[in-house]
Amino acid sequence: MDMKGKYWILILFAGAVFVAPSSAQGTRETKTEKMLKEIKAPYKPFQGQNSFIVLYNGKEKKDIDLIAVEAGSGLAIFADVAAGREVDLTLEVMHKLLEYNLKTDYIKIGISDIGSIRVQSEQNLILINSKAFSEILDQIAAGVDDVSRILKPVYKAR
Repeated sequence: MDMKGKYWILILFAGAVFVAPSSAQGTRETKTEKMLKEIKAPYKPFQGQNSFIVLYNGKEKKDIDLIAVEAGSGLAIFADVAAGREVDLTLEVMHKLLEYNLKTDYIKIGISDIGSIRVQSEQNLILINSKAFSEILDQIAAGVDDVSRILKPVYKAR
């Protein structure tokens, strides 16, 4: 299999994305980038050809950076809301997060083993168009804002 001009996503784990470029210099516009241009979303490249940071502004969380990573026919979009060191999670707050998770369609809320909170969605690029992509980005950004509001009582003093 010829891999010239391709990028490989090696690891997508706990918010870290490592991309190893091949030896070829050519770049090709990805489907994700084409859709970002079509919907006129403010974005910038993130650690390689197949990943982007999409910029949003929220009410509760002012600056929301959504990370979109394309790998083959898959698209992962996520945003970290709070690092585990920033919050003292209580059972009541985790219960509220779980209830919120049940109310959403295309997004899910996750809590890592170290207490970090993330809003994310995985999509099949073959089945998604620009309109649906835009709606999912909006849902993730709104989810980040909503989860920030739920977490407000448990943020540690800054």
